Amino acid sequence: MISTRGIFEILVASVGATRRVAPTEKENRMYGFSTGWNIRRHARLRDALEEIQQFGFEQVEVTGLNESQMREAVVLQQGGGSPRIVGVHSFCPLPPVEREASFGDQLDLASLDDTERNLALDYSKRTIDFAAELGARVVVVHLGSVKVEYVPMTIYRWLTTYGGDTDEYRSQLDGLLQERSRRSAPHFDAAMRSLSELETHARDCKVSVGVENRYMYYQIPNREELGTILAEFGPDTVVGYWHDVGHAYVNRMLGVEDQTIVPDGIKSRMIGIHIHDVMMDSTVRPPKIDHRAPSTGIVDFVRERENVGDGALKIVELRREVRSDDVRKGLDYLRSIRF
Repeated sequence: MISTRGIFEILVASVGATRRVAPTEKENRMYGFSTGWNIRRHARLRDALEEIQQFGFEQVEVTGLNESQMREAVVLQQGGGSPRIVGVHSFCPLPPVEREASFGDQLDLASLDDTERNLALDYSKRTIDFAAELGARVVVVHLGSVKVEYVPMTIYRWLTTYGGDTDEYRSQLDGLLQERSRRSAPHFDAAMRSLSELETHARDCKVSVGVENRYMYYQIPNREELGTILAEFGPDTVVGYWHDVGHAYVNRMLGVEDQTIVPDGIKSRMIGIHIHDVMMDSTVRPPKIDHRAPSTGIVDFVRERENVGDGALKIVELRREVRSDDVRKGLDYLRSIRF
């Protein structure tokens, strides 16, 4: 019997590299920074970018922009502004929904509700159009979720109560994973239909689409689904993989699956990575907190260097609570280890 990992590697073994603009040697040594860290603090995009520039970043990924900030971004880039916008994280503009979620999860590309899925498609295509107007290389997308009966914080409560290496914890977690498996097929089909439309639109716009690995077990794609995606979209494609370092570590620590080792077949399809650390802190909830500054948590970034595909964009993506001093410390650390 072939393992899930074995299936995954077979699916991607014969798939060529994602088509993208080749980076320069200087770009390969450069880190970018996500406006997710500070965009909520600034009405003007210019002010957010100036705050980011104090750390020496020459590239940025923009996310969470409203229409006014998007217009400002176009003017700044067309005027040769710095830092250069190399990526856009969907959704830009933010959709008019009231949902407590990260920027990329406010609409669901895997929804079985056609109204929501079509709205998610519309805002994703608008994000691609925006990236093309900026001359950005890639749009990072969240493909959506499998609808499950999950109460927020449940896994973390089990982890605290039982411990992650116990039979009790494994039994509870396996029940969640089995439910996801039973319910996944229609949602994954919807996600693939959405991605097919986005691939066509992005190809016309000459923009790559980076499918990101996600934080929670019910989100798409898991590793097997990623293999199917990369096999389905052949060698002449603008669809590739966006690797989130922190999400991979969280999935491994929770026992969901180990995404911290990226096979060579996936590295050849890697468009970029989100760089952040994961902190173990029992005084906060949830007790495992990602999007922390590199070197302040438990991620082995020396080991993680082996996961970075040639030419992949390197975007530091931090939560808004991270202090400026820790941003500087994290960047100095990445440079010191030649990440």
